[in-house]
Formats: sequence, C-alpha cells, structure tokens
Amino acid sequence: MWSASKGRGPERARGNAVNIAQASPSPPGVSVIAADAELVGDLSTPGDVRVEGRLTGNVRVAKQLLVARGGRIDGEIDAAEAVISGEVVGPVRASWSVTLRASAQVFGAITTPRMTVEEGAALDVDLCMMGPRRVERRGAA
Repeated sequence: MWSASKGRGPERARGNAVNIAQASPSPPGVSVIAADAELVGDLSTPGDVRVEGRLTGNVRVAKQLLVARGGRIDGEIDAAEAVISGEVVGPVRASWSVTLRASAQVFGAITTPRMTVEEGAALDVDLCMMGPRRVERRGAA
C-alpha cells in the first residue's frame, strides 16, 4: 500500500492530528449549517450565517444571514442584512436590507428599511419598510 517513507500513511495522519478541544478559537466569520444538517434551537452570532440545511428556531445575526437555495428557516430572523434564496417561515427583521432572490419563498412578516425582490420570488408577507425615524400618518384626524 503506501510507503511510510513517502509520509502518506496512517502514521503521518496520526502525527498531524488536531485536538479540537485544544485548538484556538476561530475568528468571527461565517457559520454554515450544511445542506445535510438540521439544527433545532436558537442561533446567535456576531458574524455571518449561511443556512444550506434546515434550522428550526430563532436566528440573531449581527451581520449577514444568507438562506441558500434549498435552505429553510422556521422561526424569527433578526439580522443586519438578510439575503434569501431558500424558504423562510416566520418574521424577518433586518436593520439594513432584505434581498429576495428569484428562488426565495417567504411566509410571515418583513420589517426593513430597504428591500429588493427578484422576479420569481414568492412571498406571502406583511411588509413594513421604515427607517429609524418615525413616519407621521397623514390624512383626516
């Protein structure tokens, strides 16, 4: 099989093994829920999140949340920016913007100051687009 002299055998693999418990923490970055994964529970992170699988619970993301095509979230979303190509069932709150790609399906409510909807996106939502300032109602008092 493999020659130990080439350094490709099981001995080398064991010698280079990383002890996960002793590894230094990763810098904040992108957390990924893989296509074959299902997470049940709330998720909160100071970084970005990409959901390719299924998440049942509330999501709080300080930066960008990306729901990939084939990904699904059942729960509340609170993010700076949400880019949705998959399916979301529940309210979406984004302090910066929401983008619905052509493959998106969203059922619930969306609250954001900016929104982009590509042709083909399916949505059944209550929409509130307000900036940080309060809007006065006009009309008969």
